[in-house]
Formats: sequence, C-alpha cells, structure tokens
Amino acid sequence: MPAVADSTAVDWADPAPFYMGNPDMVELADVTIKHSGLQLPAHSYVLAEAVELETPFTSHSLQEVVHMLRLCYSEAAPAAIEAGLPHLPGIARLAHSLDASRVLAGIDRFLAGIVAKKQAALEWLPLAEACQLEAAWAAGIRAVAASLLRCSTVICLLKCEEVAQLSQRAQTAVLGAVALAAKDLAGASQTDAAGRVPSAGLLQSWQHPGVQRASLTWRIPNFMQQQGRLKSPEIGSGQPGCSRKLRLVVTPQGSSATASRHVSVCVTSDFEEGGPSMLAKWTIKLVDQTDAESSGMRTKFHHELSPVARSNGHLMLTSHSALRAAADRYLVGGAAVFKVDVTWLEKPAGA
Repeated sequence: MPAVADSTAVDWADPAPFYMGNPDMVELADVTIKHSGLQLPAHSYVLAEAVELETPFTSHSLQEVVHMLRLCYSEAAPAAIEAGLPHLPGIARLAHSLDASRVLAGIDRFLAGIVAKKQAALEWLPLAEACQLEAAWAAGIRAVAASLLRCSTVICLLKCEEVAQLSQRAQTAVLGAVALAAKDLAGASQTDAAGRVPSAGLLQSWQHPGVQRASLTWRIPNFMQQQGRLKSPEIGSGQPGCSRKLRLVVTPQGSSATASRHVSVCVTSDFEEGGPSMLAKWTIKLVDQTDAESSGMRTKFHHELSPVARSNGHLMLTSHSALRAAADRYLVGGAAVFKVDVTWLEKPAGA
C-alpha cells in the first residue's frame, strides 16, 4: 500500500487523493461512501476489516470521515493521526462504532505516547475509556496518579477537583494507583506519600457545590506613589454562591525593609472562630494594559487558609526597576491593574 502523503492540505471538494495518498488509486476504487453531497471513493480490500460498508457516516463530520479513511489507508501511521489531531475524538468514536480495529490500535498507541503529562491525561482519558483504548487509558491513569504523588498535601487535595471530573472507574483507578505507590515506599517517604493520598470522601466533596470560584479586576491609580497596605474590594462580591470575604492586599513599597524595592501581594479571608479551613489556589496578575492576551506579571500558588492562618504571607510580585522599565505597559497613566482568580473548597472536618 503506498504511503499516505504527509501534507495536511485537503481539497474538501475532492478529498480522495488526500486520504488515499496517491491520486492514481482513485480510478481503481470499487466502493463509494456518500457524505455531504460527495461521493468518497474507496477500496474494499482496504475497508474490509475496517468498516461495514452499510453503516451510515452521517452522524460524523466530513472532516472526521475523511481523516478516518486516511488512517485506514495509512494503517494508522502516527503522522496521519497527528494531522487529524483536532478531529481525533470524532475519528476515534467513528472508528469505534465501525469496529475499525487497526485504526483503533494505532490511535491507542499514539495516545499512550502523549498522555505522560497530567493535563494531557485528563484531556484524553474520557475518550480512551469510551473507545476502549486500554493502553492510553492505563498510561493516563499512571500520569494522573504520579502527579498526585509528586505534589505537596494541599496541592494534591486541590488537584482532586480535576480528578473528580473523570468517570467513577477512572477515579477509583487513580486513587488505587496512588495508594499502591505510597504503600511501596519505605520509611519516612512512605509516611509522607501516604499523607498525600486523597480520601474518597474528599474526592466526592469536589463533585458537590462545595467548589467555589471568584475573580476580581482592581485598578489602583497613582500606584507608585501609594503607601502602606492597600486592600482590594471583596473578590467575587455579588457573585452567586460566594461564601467568603476574600481580599487581595497589595503593598506597592514592599512589605519590609528588605523588600522595599519590590511590589508585594498577599490574600486574606475572613473566618469564624472554629470554622472550617479552606484549600485555595490563586492566580494574581499585574495586567499588561496594552495587550489583553499577554500573561502579564503573575504569580500562582496553593495555600490552606484557616482561623489561625488567615493570610498566605507576602509574596514579591515584581521589582520596582522591572515595573518602571515596563511602565508604558503596566502603569498606563500611573495606574496599575490587578486581576485575581481564586478557586477554593471548604475543607471537610478531618480531611
């Protein structure tokens, strides 16, 4: 079978040369698939194992059908899979519904190679489970479990929010993998890792309305002339379900003599005496006022706030020299703009 061309350019009015890889093969086609008003020629010897020709393709887009055919002709070559990556969920589901075993095996191998990082694993695990891509599913479970073992206790608990979006089967597998890995560690490391294993009860709490999010954009005029600690309005004030009075505290001249040439930031929350702690993750950004797409000057952190630790402590966001050097972007008209995003969970008792 000729190799499928690497080019991802497709003539959608006549896609056959693209998915066959050789325009001369079109004349030898003995099967036709009708889709989107087009006649898509194919070869029965290529599709015999891949599809039942009577099966309709109308529930999938033309792009998904064409890229699926390309995988049939290329024997699911990695380059062909990568070319269709934006359409891969639909391609995989179509291949699964048609029991296209070679295509599914190729997709399984491809995904198993890209889910080594947690974020990729979280993105592709639902598809791997739905289409029974066992190698990719197992690799994704390992990646998520490994990410939980590598982080501190508080960060690990916060990551449960992401894990809770997975199916019950995947959640159970992740927690089981974490527990087994912790059990295999020895001595002090075992104790440390065991403390990082999230309980099923805590994981379940992420699936209920306990997770809260809030944000604030705060403009501070004459920023470099401001003295002392500046407290923002309440973050998320007026947002439905926001149960905390959270504030950003900015100290333009620094929080101490040693940090007097830096802008420092911290966050605070109100607590009732004996009330529950909160696990929170924050992103604080000094906004680039000339470029809405810029990441700006930012800091991210996870922290547990409680009645005895109501603040995360001051963090140095940027130096005065760096800020002045970029004043045309960050101090337009002398004003600084801060953007705060926070996600938090009221920590269950005993968690």
